[in-house]
Amino acid sequence: TLFPYTTLFRSFFDFVARNMAIKVNRSAMEAFIDAGALDCLDENRKTMREGLEEAMRYGDLVQIHEGNEIVLDLDLVSKPVLVKMKESPEERSEREKEALGFHLSNHPVMIMRQKLHIEDPSIASFTGRKGEAAGFGVIMSVRTHRTRYGDMMAFVKASDETGQADIAIMPDLYKQNASSLVRGAYMRFRVKINDDGSMKALQIRILKKSE
Repeated sequence: TLFPYTTLFRSFFDFVARNMAIKVNRSAMEAFIDAGALDCLDENRKTMREGLEEAMRYGDLVQIHEGNEIVLDLDLVSKPVLVKMKESPEERSEREKEALGFHLSNHPVMIMRQKLHIEDPSIASFTGRKGEAAGFGVIMSVRTHRTRYGDMMAFVKASDETGQADIAIMPDLYKQNASSLVRGAYMRFRVKINDDGSMKALQIRILKKSE
């Protein structure tokens, strides 16, 4: 069935096919997904992101070239089946910020603060500070490192609704919490902020989402 480009998008595949016809590239479509522009299409963002390559193959197959124009026939071939993906609120929030430069929807840490009645200062408040500070955030990444003495430590990137902090977890503290230091875990922490702005954890407590 042929139809004009001016109608509302009927599905994710419709969106991709029409954008391919006007030469919108993959990175731009990923940005639309991450920013939440396609949330009205009844698929979660991770499902659409993971299915984009298949959708683009479909979009290429339904193009009909008529002179200098491209017409779409979405019934020319069968639509692929999207594999439903489980979406992490933390990843969704982080990608949204990358696409827009800010959080349009509530940051998961903000939701957890309200749920658990946590009033620790924001990560943004650490800027320019020295000495000890407390905070709360979600772990975005964990990078382990072996010291020259052979002990394992870690560098943790924690994020909240205001920013990110890179925190060094020294060997003794790392040994106590190694199995719990994973992406997506919520963490309350007390750090020492050095003159150069680097942070060393003095205390950490990993919170489960059900707490």
